[in-house]
Amino acid sequence: MSQVLAVALGVFVAVALSVAACSIRPAWRRHIVVAAPVTLGLASLVGAWLLLSDVALISGAGGTSLAVAWTLGGAAANPWVTAGVLVACGLAARAAFRAESLILRWVNRMKKPRSGALPAELLALNLPERAETMSEVGRTAARPGRYWSVSLLAVAGEESLFRVAMPVVLVLLGFPVWVAIVVPAALYAVNHIGFGLASVLGKLLFGVVLGCGAWAAGALFVSAPIHLLYQSWVRRQFVSRKPGRPARIKETVE
Repeated sequence: MSQVLAVALGVFVAVALSVAACSIRPAWRRHIVVAAPVTLGLASLVGAWLLLSDVALISGAGGTSLAVAWTLGGAAANPWVTAGVLVACGLAARAAFRAESLILRWVNRMKKPRSGALPAELLALNLPERAETMSEVGRTAARPGRYWSVSLLAVAGEESLFRVAMPVVLVLLGFPVWVAIVVPAALYAVNHIGFGLASVLGKLLFGVVLGCGAWAAGALFVSAPIHLLYQSWVRRQFVSRKPGRPARIKETVE
């Protein structure tokens, strides 16, 4: 477990440092919405490589076959099972997406925060407020090439680390499968703390859905496509379907 937590901490610190660096000067803050997910993707890929390298060295063929199973679905997987899991996880992911939006709305009604306010614990870091961040996410979403390039890198890193490497290590350490799903989901969710506790809870639900999909039919065929689908839902919030009409911006973020 210590290896998993150490890698998770390293990823979190890397993302935090990228955000802090972009916050040094006001003019740089608009780059956070690209710098943070790019750093997250790269750091996650490095973390996954470190964990899987240890698995190969310590556990040999057994660990390697387990990693392949979490990636490709294992020898027992077949197209019909994969398709069924993909549909089920897609519906569950949509429910998690909706749940995050509802949680955010409920929190906003309860706290009645100042428009665009950050969580109080983050105000001292000179980070952009929620309204500013959402505006920059909207600008990035309006540029499909940039948005999908960043999303592909982030998804590749997150799925490699949180849906393959971490679960494999935890299972090899003797933890039950549900722990191998929930713990990485929680560590994945923590990286979204900049958007507030409600976003963390929403991402925890989403992470559990993705973890179940990776366990049942492989990250490559289920959790990664569902994660990219989720990113398309995020983008749709910011991009109007009809030219000339303003996009309707909601609360759920990537």
